[in-house]
Amino acid sequence: MTALEPTPERIAYARKAQSRTWTFGPEGAGEILADDVLGGMVVNGLIAPHFVTPTQQIAGQDDYYRLTEAGEKWLAENEETS
Repeated sequence: MTALEPTPERIAYARKAQSRTWTFGPEGAGEILADDVLGGMVVNGLIAPHFVTPTQQIAGQDDYYRLTEAGEKWLAENEETS
């Protein structure tokens, strides 16, 4: 795993994942493969897909991308410099 440079796009992705509003539906988390920035952040352990339970799905909640603990730390360190 390599340290990722804190580009404005990566900072924006981290903030979006931190909000837990970046959802994906039944198509799955395929965006990880199609989006180089997201894929890189997942590979480096900063963002991870979170799959909700069937009960939560029935209640209308979608799966979502979330910031990991390492991602929270990375964002905190890099927001100070951006």
